[in-house]
Amino acid sequence: MASKLLQKKLSEEFKRDQVLTAKEELACYSYDSGIYTLFHYFEPDAAVLAKSVNDVIKTLAIARELKVPVVPRGAGTGQAGGALAPTGGICLDLSGWKDIEQVMPEDYQAFVRPGVTLDELNKAFAPYGLYLPPDPSSGSACTIGGMAANNTAGQRSLKYGAMDRFVMGLEVVLPTGEVVTLGGKQARVIKSVSGLDMKTGLFVGSEGILGVITGIRVKMAPVPPARAGILFLSADKKSVPALIREVYKAGVVFSACEFVLVQPSAEGTVAKNLSDLRLPSPLEMVLLMEFEGNLPGVAWELNRAKEIAASFAGTSTVAESREQMQRLWFLLDEAEGGVMGSRPGTKRTPGGEDIVVPPSRLIEALDGIQQLVGKAGVACVNFGHAVFGNIHTGLLIKPDDAEEMKKVETLIDGIHALALALNGSTTGEHGTGIVRSPLLTQEHGQAAEMMRRVKNLFDPDNIMNPGKILPADRR
Repeated sequence: MASKLLQKKLSEEFKRDQVLTAKEELACYSYDSGIYTLFHYFEPDAAVLAKSVNDVIKTLAIARELKVPVVPRGAGTGQAGGALAPTGGICLDLSGWKDIEQVMPEDYQAFVRPGVTLDELNKAFAPYGLYLPPDPSSGSACTIGGMAANNTAGQRSLKYGAMDRFVMGLEVVLPTGEVVTLGGKQARVIKSVSGLDMKTGLFVGSEGILGVITGIRVKMAPVPPARAGILFLSADKKSVPALIREVYKAGVVFSACEFVLVQPSAEGTVAKNLSDLRLPSPLEMVLLMEFEGNLPGVAWELNRAKEIAASFAGTSTVAESREQMQRLWFLLDEAEGGVMGSRPGTKRTPGGEDIVVPPSRLIEALDGIQQLVGKAGVACVNFGHAVFGNIHTGLLIKPDDAEEMKKVETLIDGIHALALALNGSTTGEHGTGIVRSPLLTQEHGQAAEMMRRVKNLFDPDNIMNPGKILPADRR
């Protein structure tokens, strides 16, 4: 009955093609890119396709009146359940709101609406030699609104930082319907310490639990003229953190530093995929070190890193141009694909996929994950951002095997527990969402209660994306 009333009120306020209520339409909002929807099916009572601030205000007004949840959603590429509707309500789809309203290349900025994708933004700024560095590797799909809401990071965040470094201002609609501008009402600056940092210190990374981001003033960066790197094939994975430290100490600044762990069971497949390279035996880890900037600086960094890598057990392949770097990234993907072949007939699914540990405990964490995976009787591919100690685990599983899936759910809990036991965090990039919200208090202690107070201050009726980040009272 409640859902019928909600659908009726929405249909009275919006055009017919802006409100979705059919079962097959709502099913499109029941999943994201993570593993959680293999265990649970959540469906909103309705979806609203918003394309204006007024659309958002009207949606929130109905939600307040009926006390129903509102779940902001971009492209649905998240992996932590942040855009799912576990308690029904309204899915507020912002992905179609694609206006790039201001292009300000002379100020290295743009003002965009939340549905603009990363690729669309970069294409608009390509003629000016500018781009947005944080790249979650899904630029054709991920939206700028979603990137801000989740404080996106990626391969090159090592050098440039995460999304919070590039958000200069926000337009936000609060649950009350108030529209606020954060970062200065008329500001077009790229640096300011005026007032409390409400934008990046509070709303960037808030995953929609405080309000709806409807506009983003984003800073762009110059496209670096030179890029080079090394693909290091390690015969001793335990020496890789030491190699990275030595390169860092030499004054070399990575733009990216990516790894793929090669388990013994996958060594043959990986070797086949990398057959045109000189491979060490055993092959335990593939490490990609990338450097970018001006040509003389990149040449120096490449040579210095190459000298250091030569003193470690393994072999190296060097790229001295952008075109050659594309091949190294391809080879890194081939190594990852080879590991995926270690368990044929399975589906690769992110699970416990985003933990972070201190860099000094990276190998310890990888060994711990492998033990947990072996105990569950499945397989996985581990890769990620080596300097951060950020590990992405892709589980190779059979989703139709009910017994295996029970073990997998326990396995995911084990991976998160492992991260906390190693002085780490349950997530470095993908957000807390619904998947990791039960662990928030364990990870943050008393600070979790402070987060709840902030949530209650902005959203006392708890209509904004309930159950995300903060543990839900009812699941």
